[in-house]
Amino acid sequence: MISLAIAGPAQNAFVIESGSSQLISLGATRDSITISPGSQDVEIYGYSTAPSLTWENTRSTSYYISEIINNDYHYKEINLNKGSTVQISWLASYSIQLLIFDDKSDFDSWSSGDTDQNPEKESSSSSYTYTAQKSSNHFIVFYNTYYEDTWVDVDMTINFKVHDLDSALTMESSEVTWKKSDYPYVVIYNPSTHLDDTAQVETSATAGMIAIIIALAIPALVIFLIIRLAQGAEKKKQKMLMMHQTPMNQPYGSGQVHGYRPGQVAGSNVQPTQNTVTSGTQPAKQMPSQTQSDYSRPTPRSCGYCGAGVSSKDKFCMHCGNSV
Repeated sequence: MISLAIAGPAQNAFVIESGSSQLISLGATRDSITISPGSQDVEIYGYSTAPSLTWENTRSTSYYISEIINNDYHYKEINLNKGSTVQISWLASYSIQLLIFDDKSDFDSWSSGDTDQNPEKESSSSSYTYTAQKSSNHFIVFYNTYYEDTWVDVDMTINFKVHDLDSALTMESSEVTWKKSDYPYVVIYNPSTHLDDTAQVETSATAGMIAIIIALAIPALVIFLIIRLAQGAEKKKQKMLMMHQTPMNQPYGSGQVHGYRPGQVAGSNVQPTQNTVTSGTQPAKQMPSQTQSDYSRPTPRSCGYCGAGVSSKDKFCMHCGNSV
């Protein structure tokens, strides 16, 4: 297994099994990369384009787990490229669960008890074949949910998918520093024939101009947004103050002071329900309302000679002819 730690603006950590390969893309954030394998037996390949996974290597191993207590687990971390297969056979003293995670965050969440995951298989003696759906570190877990402690004897065969090493532009087995302009893609390959062989490889990368520009631009953008928000808040405050000011003491017409009060008509100091006498004019007469309760009728008239009724316009009685 090769442990890989990348320092710089884009930091990653890799585990590369013997017989497997790991692709590193310098991308937009790194201008160069330095790889220091030390005394480890690894091969470093440089490419102008990303190589495909066309090679295959098969590695086998066996290991014995002497004890897994109740509600405890044992795991093995393996780097698998997409399409790699793992065949696992085991024999245990009691039934045990096999779980496989292809993401470290999922494994961490499960191991901390935050999430559950259904096992690939649960048995005291069985076999299982797994195919990697993506290139990542995988966690192969044996989990004991039985009330008794158990031992496990494991046989594992892995068919690694490996990057095409023949299409590389160059290969080194010692410390190298490559620029992105020369080799934007780097593959580290562990040629060991035994699955349990490990090697430690250190890498460091220098930041590219884009990363520097982004690092400088983000604080400047934040400061700009803060200033703009403060200016907008001040303008809004001033606008609200202007909206709430009354128009008193502002000139209106010929030097008049104008203000509004409830019950007044805009533009006039006259109460709308009050008749006002102006020089040279008479107040308008109010017509009596037809619904007034104090409205009076004229008194009826009659003839003084015969007693017949006459109207107020009659001069002679229409019954006897005498003057009324």
